[in-house]
Amino acid sequence: MLAQGLDEPGAAALAEPIRSAVGQLAVAHEVADCAPIVSVSIGGAHVVPQPARSAAGALQLSDENLYRAKRQGRNTSVVRSADYGSLTTGQFRHAA
Repeated sequence: MLAQGLDEPGAAALAEPIRSAVGQLAVAHEVADCAPIVSVSIGGAHVVPQPARSAAGALQLSDENLYRAKRQGRNTSVVRSADYGSLTTGQFRHAA
């Protein structure tokens, strides 16, 4: 999830209704055995633009938060701020 002009709580408040709306559609999950209906996990990042950071870094943090949401049981959303001290663009931190 990428959105401009939101603080971290605002981004989290945007993610949850999206996740919930997909569940309310009750689309049958005919192929997978993990759940009877389709659900989504959402990863979001709250970043403050800085000259030393790229858009790729923000996307990377969103992706890491998506995988964090999936590890928390799927069908959930995780929005976190950047930890600039440990984020190196192009180096995916699988344990994030």
